[in-house]
Amino acid sequence: MSKSLSIKGLPILGQALGIVLSDDEALTPAEDCYQRLLRSGEHDEMELVDNYLKTNSMSALFDSVLIPVVAAAGTDRSLGFLDDGQLESVERDMSEIVDAVSPDYPAEAQGSFNVCCVPARAHRDQLAGEMLMRLLWNEGVSTQSAMARMPLGELVAWVRKANADVICISVVAPSTLIHARYLCTKFRAVLPALKIVVGLWGRQDLTPDHYAALRQSGANEIFTSLVDALAHLCPQTSEKIPVPPDQMIDGFPPSDSPAMPDGLP
Repeated sequence: MSKSLSIKGLPILGQALGIVLSDDEALTPAEDCYQRLLRSGEHDEMELVDNYLKTNSMSALFDSVLIPVVAAAGTDRSLGFLDDGQLESVERDMSEIVDAVSPDYPAEAQGSFNVCCVPARAHRDQLAGEMLMRLLWNEGVSTQSAMARMPLGELVAWVRKANADVICISVVAPSTLIHARYLCTKFRAVLPALKIVVGLWGRQDLTPDHYAALRQSGANEIFTSLVDALAHLCPQTSEKIPVPPDQMIDGFPPSDSPAMPDGLP
């Protein structure tokens, strides 16, 4: 007999992703983690995380467990299965897990290569960017992560102040390619020499048209996993691309581009 997974009336990852499991089928680590997070007052998800890290890397934990949970929670909220308080609780717990398992300060920087992680839209995008930041810190790469929902002008000023060589636009469903393309277009217009990486974390449904659209909007590289982005952004595999002073444009040129897309949390 099959069942749709639920805990005390709340959906978990299997339901959010449309998965129906048999009674004797084991949960994936991501499903188990989401289930534990939704149990009121138990807070036993760190036991699962600790056990997972005994046989898996931190990058695997982020890619295969935490990002799917963050995406499922965002999707559940957009579908009305979770309320704002439940979503905030899951995201807060996710942030605490990231803090607990990864360095809270950079390792000694190797060179002067600077990365800025930019959330495409929401706090879930920021969380994934912070996961990438912690992985890069572990490799000695100078990295910062912006807060979600910063006004565009403040984001540009922040990237300039950080003297970024690369920005990574972080996207977790239900945030979309539209949000990533918008930011690519705007950053490419004002910082034409800046290297732009887009992280569509956990996406398995990308087509050549998706990649082409992002590149047309200004993206240099597109990744779907943190581990692949990490390999690309480490100092030994990345080349510093300076921004010439005469290309540091003040303000945005006139544009017919639409305002920041709305309609998604």
